[in-house]
Amino acid sequence: MQSRILSFIHRLVSQCDFTTPRATYVLRALLAANLALVVAYALELDMPYSAATTVLLVLNPVQGAVLGKGKWRLIGTLAGMVVALALMAAFAQLPWLFVLTESLWLGICVLAMSVLRHFRASGAAVAGYTIGLATLGAMQHPELAFEHAVGRASTVAIGVMSLGLVTALFSRRTLSSKLDALLLRLTQQTAALLAAQGPATAQHRLMTEIYSVDDLLAAARHESVTLAQHTRAIQQAMDALAEMVASCQHSQQTVWQDVAAALAQGRAGLAAARHLLREVRADEAQSHQSHIIAMQRVVQVLSYLPYTSSSPRLVAPSFHRDWSGARRNGLRAFVTLLAASSLWLGSGWPAGDIMLLIIAPYCALLSTSPHPAAGARQFLRGTFYALPMALICAFVVLPLINGLPLLLLVLSLFWLPGIYATSFPQHLLSGLAYLVGFNTLTAASNPMVYDISQLLNWSLAWLTGTALTLLAFQLMPRNPARHVQRLQARIRLSSLALLAGKPARPLRWQQQQQHRLAQLGALLRTHPEEHDRVLQQGLASLQLGREILRLRALTLNSQWQAQMVRAQQRIARRVGNPRKAAKHAQRTARILREDAASAACLTAIAHVLQQHADYFSPQQIGGSHVK
Repeated sequence: MQSRILSFIHRLVSQCDFTTPRATYVLRALLAANLALVVAYALELDMPYSAATTVLLVLNPVQGAVLGKGKWRLIGTLAGMVVALALMAAFAQLPWLFVLTESLWLGICVLAMSVLRHFRASGAAVAGYTIGLATLGAMQHPELAFEHAVGRASTVAIGVMSLGLVTALFSRRTLSSKLDALLLRLTQQTAALLAAQGPATAQHRLMTEIYSVDDLLAAARHESVTLAQHTRAIQQAMDALAEMVASCQHSQQTVWQDVAAALAQGRAGLAAARHLLREVRADEAQSHQSHIIAMQRVVQVLSYLPYTSSSPRLVAPSFHRDWSGARRNGLRAFVTLLAASSLWLGSGWPAGDIMLLIIAPYCALLSTSPHPAAGARQFLRGTFYALPMALICAFVVLPLINGLPLLLLVLSLFWLPGIYATSFPQHLLSGLAYLVGFNTLTAASNPMVYDISQLLNWSLAWLTGTALTLLAFQLMPRNPARHVQRLQARIRLSSLALLAGKPARPLRWQQQQQHRLAQLGALLRTHPEEHDRVLQQGLASLQLGREILRLRALTLNSQWQAQMVRAQQRIARRVGNPRKAAKHAQRTARILREDAASAACLTAIAHVLQQHADYFSPQQIGGSHVK
């Protein structure tokens, strides 16, 4: 019998591969959480388990994402701690005003999170819900508010540094090569598109995919000093690719075929591509081609990307900010937390602050999720798993052991299923809810306090907070279709506003329009027919705006300036009737036929307005009007 057991254990161990990416991710997470817990115990912090919780919240298989999330989590915690101390100083004896200002602060931070990008958004979210974490238990003892806040900031700092150290020592830096390969592939596909070698839908797909460069760069820049120095140049290259794809013109097909063939060789073909573009650029007959100049900039960035020489200071590209959706997210978070706070203060429930502790981060984290109600259900599922596991660990296993090594071993075994679940995207939120719930409800402090009534009260508060979060997103849902409509209306009205004479900065306007088109493509990816129709209209709107801005630039130094200004004013007065505006643009183009560039702009404007007259009419998109 014993030999069978030993044989089974031997086969089980032999089948375990601890070198796979998932296995190394789990081992790094366990090591970092244990390290954070040991340091917090050594410093005798009030809630040492919060340091391990921070590690489990910042977990990510990618080193750059860990460093970026950790950095902005620490910044957000410090900002929230300062606000928490200010609110406690002002409203320690006025709980209703305290919860009102706390809810308002959370709403403001969620609004900011909705318009910020990448890890800065997570920092804003952390700043919003840190007030509840920093003042947990301090409402009954305001004199301890400073100690609570400093303890909270200390545990976050310990968790972030522990995970950063373990990740730096035991993980690989893989994003630099991924970013380099992605840029090369997108550049080659753009050249192939300009050579008319790809299908018609390739233009729409590339518009969406190009902006994934910026998402990958946000994490990769924390892994590499070189990428951090070249961030602006890479973003400029990304913007140049988007511009070429958006204004795709199938000219000079032989040149673009040769460039695409050279870029298909990877880095080995960059020199050949640069030589081809230089030869075409030197030809005066072709020097007016803006796509050649843009591709030269992209190839130049790709050429010096592996080197540490700093790129010149460049202006960061402009991205679209959905302020309407952000205000809705902020309002939802404010109302939900205020309603839950009223329930707490009105009922006098001692564990009500734990309920607020759950609602605030869950509302913030789910606000920008494409399916927040589904995410809230995952949080609820993870909480259901955490409650019995915390009860078993705190009241069955921990009383039987003694000493730090056994404590770390027991906690690691209970953390293991949650960490493993976070390695699967479909179970990420459930795993996070399990880990945070288990850690908080077990409350492995030093000395350990076994209080069954506290655990039951906190468990009920945890379930109530998660359920109220789910209810809030069901009563005030996030509607992706409404976001699509807002983007469509914004793209269309921005171009019509230019047609009506509104001033704009050309580069900023074009970058924002291109980003809106990329967002539309991502939102409509699962609806191919609507995807192609909407992006085709958006590209027409972008072309109209580009031609208008180009015409304005030509007007400044034209000998026909008076006629061109008068023509633009007359077109602006006919913005409500695209067909009449197109006819007037055509008539002006014939009058200014001696000015070839201006006539070409006016002809292009007339062509876009005629071809898409129904789209540009004021009755489209819910009867929106251009002021």
